[in-house]
Amino acid sequence: MEPPKKYQWKRSYTAVLIANAVYIVLFYVLMTIFS
Repeated sequence: MEPPKKYQWKRSYTAVLIANAVYIVLFYVLMTIFS
C-alpha cells in the first residue's frame, strides 16, 4: 500500500538519473571529439 505521491517521486527521480546519464555520455563524446 504505497502512496501514489511516493511512486510519482520515484518515477521522476529515475527520469533525473537517466537525464544525468545522457548528459555525461554527451559530454564524454564532445570531449573525445575535441581532443
